Amino acid sequence: MKKTITIIGSGMMGSALAFPARENGHDVRLVGTPLDKEIIETCKKTGQHPKFDYPFPEGVKYYFYEEWKEAVDGADFVIGGVSSFGVDWFLDNILSELDPSMPVLSVTKGLINLDDGTLISYPEYWKRALAQKGINREICAIGGPCTSYELVYHDQSEVAFCGKDSKTVRMMKEAMQTSYYHISLTNDVEGLESAVALKNGYALAIAMTIGLVIGCYSSIAVGTPLFAIWKTREDKYKKLEKKYGPMIGNFEFERSGAAFAGNIGGSKVARLKTARVQ
Repeated sequence: MKKTITIIGSGMMGSALAFPARENGHDVRLVGTPLDKEIIETCKKTGQHPKFDYPFPEGVKYYFYEEWKEAVDGADFVIGGVSSFGVDWFLDNILSELDPSMPVLSVTKGLINLDDGTLISYPEYWKRALAQKGINREICAIGGPCTSYELVYHDQSEVAFCGKDSKTVRMMKEAMQTSYYHISLTNDVEGLESAVALKNGYALAIAMTIGLVIGCYSSIAVGTPLFAIWKTREDKYKKLEKKYGPMIGNFEFERSGAAFAGNIGGSKVARLKTARVQ
């Protein structure tokens, strides 16, 4: 059944979710935050996000932040596409003003450290803050190692949608799942959100190990602090040049976010495409 999906936050992941949503035949409305004015202007002019190589599917509609209430009018559910830096902004300016009956699906990953040392998920943080305002709301969330580029390039990816209400998350899955965007469901919000947060730490540890052991400028190593330190010490590809000498010419690099590790970064990187070293 055709639905209307409003995405608030035109960053990379929020914008990327417009691809499966629109390709499934739904009405998609992409809303920028106050920081996204230039992005929305570009989308309106070109039909393409400034950081993506491909245009949005035809029919996606774009809204400035000042128009967000118009954009959510008649929507079946809202996707919160803000980063962890926008958690309080989303709480104060959207969730506190949004009809409590409107289902919300969040892409924001991470945990909040309370004063007593307790870690809670963003959906739980929002729920508690809204309850103090007399608003009863459960927020669903997306967890999984899926990048924005994987959605744009239609690479195979697997995520989970979590939420306390099974009917709601099932509705969201039916609206969003495609042949390349695979979705599992769970009611364990804390479990999934904790795993997602820990995943980034795990990815960093693995990437640092790869960089130290094999000295490879792999796509996963690019996303680590190790690479940032490494890059300041040596010119680009010096490690490969040392290892392979004149055979460095057998390596081919291409720009591709699809190979980027986890959700650690937001810009395109060079990756090793082919290597024919004997």
